[in-house]
Amino acid sequence: MIVKICKVHGELTHDMVYQQYSIYKDKRYPYFQCKQCVSEKKKRLYYADPEKHQKYALMMRKKHYEKCIERDRKYKRQLLIDERYYDLLNKKQNSLCAICNKAETARSHKNRTVSADLSEIIIKRLAVDHNHKTGAVRGLLCGKCNTALGLFQESIDNLKSAIHYLSSHEECDAYVDHSKL
Repeated sequence: MIVKICKVHGELTHDMVYQQYSIYKDKRYPYFQCKQCVSEKKKRLYYADPEKHQKYALMMRKKHYEKCIERDRKYKRQLLIDERYYDLLNKKQNSLCAICNKAETARSHKNRTVSADLSEIIIKRLAVDHNHKTGAVRGLLCGKCNTALGLFQESIDNLKSAIHYLSSHEECDAYVDHSKL
């Protein structure tokens, strides 16, 4: 399906088009641009004044960092968990996730403000898992396990169904040559 016709690149399909919204606040409608043209324009603007773009990128990183810090403070207020209780849980779990028993490996958002060579890589803290109905803290989880619980909607039935699905397809997990299908 052709979405747009670019003056430079001709007919474009949906995957070759970049969707953007109009700059007019009273008229919010999407308009489409060719991804190649947008990329070339961004490169042209960058090379015209690279210092300006580097300052802008640094400003955006700081702005995002401040948003993340504020979000963390908000979560701590909502969960009513203090540093002492977090440290107690962390020590009890040996700094490992309560589900997969692995250490967190994801980088912290604080890395975005560290020097470009990332000589000092900061690992995220374990996430505080809590019951969304009662607000009770259950334990500390790595980001992946915490996200997985959220995607399964904290439903035991959904998790049992996933376990059943995986165990019933265990023999299918061996290498299958898809070219013969």
